[in-house]
Amino acid sequence: MTISLNGVRVGKVTKLTVKTARETEHLYGEGDEPFDVNPGNKAYTGELEVFATVVRSMNVAALAQGYDDLTDVPWLITAHFKPTATEPMKMLTIPGVRFDEFEEGGTQNDKSFKKNMPFKCLKPTRI
Repeated sequence: MTISLNGVRVGKVTKLTVKTARETEHLYGEGDEPFDVNPGNKAYTGELEVFATVVRSMNVAALAQGYDDLTDVPWLITAHFKPTATEPMKMLTIPGVRFDEFEEGGTQNDKSFKKNMPFKCLKPTRI
C-alpha cells in the first residue's frame, strides 16, 4: 500500500481505514411497531496509523503553510494497493480529510512510536 497526503508520498503508514455510516430512524404509524426504516444523512470517518516521524512532518508542513497545526489543514489522502497478488492495482481517494486529534511524545525505550489519527472526511472514491 502506498499513501499520499496532499500529493506527497508518505512512508511509515501502518494502517488506513475509512468507514461509511448512514443515520436511520424507525417510522411509526398506528401502534407501537415501526412500519419502515427511514434513511438519513451519510457520514464518513476513518483512521490513519502512522509513525511519530510522519506526524512531526505533517505538523512541520502545516506550520510552513501558516496553519497552527495539522488539524487545521484540509488533507487529501490517496492510497494505491493490491488486494491480492493477482488483482489489478486499486486506488482509494479520500478528499476533505480533517484530523480530529494527534498525539506527540512516546515512552522510554520504545523503538518506534505508532500514532493513531482519527479523521472525518468527504465521500471516498474507489477506482
